[in-house]
Amino acid sequence: MNSSASRALESVSASQVGAAVPVVPAKPGLSIRARLLLLILATLLPLLILNVIIAVQYASAERRVVEAQRADVVNNLTYLLHRDIAAIEGVLQTLAVSPALLDGRTEDFRRNALASAKVADISAIAFTTPFDPPVIVSSDASGAFFPQPQVPSVLNGAFEDRTTVSDVVAVGSERMPVFYVNHPVYRQDKMAGVLSAAVKLERFQSIFAEAGLKEDWVAAIVDRKGTIAARSRSPEKYVGGPARPAVAAVASGAATEGVFANVTLDGIDVLNIFRRSAVTGWTSVVAVPTAVFNAPLRQALMLVVAIGLALTALAVGLAVVLASRIARPLQHLGGAALAVVEGRTYPAMPNQIAELQEVQHAF
Repeated sequence: MNSSASRALESVSASQVGAAVPVVPAKPGLSIRARLLLLILATLLPLLILNVIIAVQYASAERRVVEAQRADVVNNLTYLLHRDIAAIEGVLQTLAVSPALLDGRTEDFRRNALASAKVADISAIAFTTPFDPPVIVSSDASGAFFPQPQVPSVLNGAFEDRTTVSDVVAVGSERMPVFYVNHPVYRQDKMAGVLSAAVKLERFQSIFAEAGLKEDWVAAIVDRKGTIAARSRSPEKYVGGPARPAVAAVASGAATEGVFANVTLDGIDVLNIFRRSAVTGWTSVVAVPTAVFNAPLRQALMLVVAIGLALTALAVGLAVVLASRIARPLQHLGGAALAVVEGRTYPAMPNQIAELQEVQHAF
């Protein structure tokens, strides 16, 4: 076979091979920009998850701090309540052993009791026996703190061999809320009567700041029946009135301390902690708004969202920039391939991407 025939045969064979290979259209895939974006987001996702975990842990730690502060305040309130009751009890103990009272010198006892009441901020002092009319001394002329017909009722249960504290009682025509501290008096080792101090509830209003109560928290002291004896917010409106049912329930319940959710008289959702005094039987309650507990978590998650949005925007920007820098050389490479088919030259690649330069060199 001559050379011309061989070349013809090769030409025919090549044309047949080319005709036998069908061109399969490529399926549309993700663009370079989309792939880069997914790559960057896949890198950022673990960091965002880590930030969320750190934010939740931070919020939990802040919540524990608030819970510890709340417990400190309720303990301080209970301690300060005991301190004030102990001061009143000290006055009564001194009067109970005074010679004027034990010897029946009524006028001398009145003078001593009046002086002690003024010093100790006690509104009135009464000495009551089961049989004789009470001896009443008042340092405050604003009302009758021991109306004689009511003395047995207000001192109901007071004739005990120990100091007791009454619940809140409304006295006088103005229905002023007061409470009584009662202390036994002995003569010749026998109980002869009871010394009682009538104290206005306003005495306790200063202890909230002393206990370390924060400005946006609410605290109250309630007696065994659920009557408010002191309140940090709007005392002129609520002191002497009933507490919320949930607060009254814990004040009369079996548990002496604990936590519970509630809505305050001001309409604020709160999480409460309470502790009952073993001395008075009254309950101190500290309420922290639910928003205060949730604020650290809300702020941390907002920060995570802000960081996530910023990083996502940065990722999109980087993907766009990097994709454009890769897409242009690929387009240039396509032009080079077409130039090879058409048998013409093509300018060098403008961008220095090593792999694409190798492909172009192969063309």
